[in-house]
Amino acid sequence: MSSGALSRLQLIAGLTTLAAMLLALLIDNSPAQAWYDIIHHLPVSLRVGEFAIDKPIILWINDGLMVFFSCSLPWS
Repeated sequence: MSSGALSRLQLIAGLTTLAAMLLALLIDNSPAQAWYDIIHHLPVSLRVGEFAIDKPIILWINDGLMVFFSCSLPWS
């Protein structure tokens, strides 16, 4: 991947992250805050036989983002 394409990809990723953060701040500070809190703390579970992981959705999102950021480090 050329450095120009990589720079463009990083710019798009940064702007997308900024837009998501601003949207979350707007929703959290609006009358829709109760809805936001319900979604933010929604329990999500993964079960395979006896093995189970139960976490709120925010932890699944945070863990998933950490994977993508960790995988992108070698290309930085």
